[in-house]
Amino acid sequence: MLAGTVIFLLPTKLPKDAWSNLETELEKHKSTIDKQEIGIYIDYNKPVFKKRLWIVNLKTKEVILNSHVSHAWNSGFLKPTKFSNEVGSNTSCSGTFNTLNSYESQFGTGEYKIGMRIQGLDKNRNDNALKRNIVFHSSYSPWSSGCFMSTPKTNKKIIELTRNGCIVVAK
Repeated sequence: MLAGTVIFLLPTKLPKDAWSNLETELEKHKSTIDKQEIGIYIDYNKPVFKKRLWIVNLKTKEVILNSHVSHAWNSGFLKPTKFSNEVGSNTSCSGTFNTLNSYESQFGTGEYKIGMRIQGLDKNRNDNALKRNIVFHSSYSPWSSGCFMSTPKTNKKIIELTRNGCIVVAK
């Protein structure tokens, strides 16, 4: 690549089944999810260098944000192929989650030192997410120990839009 070359990464198209997955999971967990107009969809079938996280308006069917998101280094290199619910596994977990509160994270600096807890809603699949301390936080690395990481600015935006009661579907 030539010095000074700028690469623009265009938004990735939302998978066809994303809307139906979000709607099905929202219906299943509607008593748990407070903010039913916005959701997060993560497509782990896409490789880590693609934008594979979307924040969507579930009422208007509009994409609000499309970004990169990490997966656990122990789950696979380009895309996760191994998932776990076990504490200490350092793998990603998949399924349906509910966003919880935000907090001051050990990652990031200044206004970007923010994280968001999540609660796994699928028994024996991701219900140990809180025990495992699986959270959204900032980092430039494409691989985590199981957390959902994105760049500091994007992470802050994700948390501001979705904390305290939004559905997350990671497939």
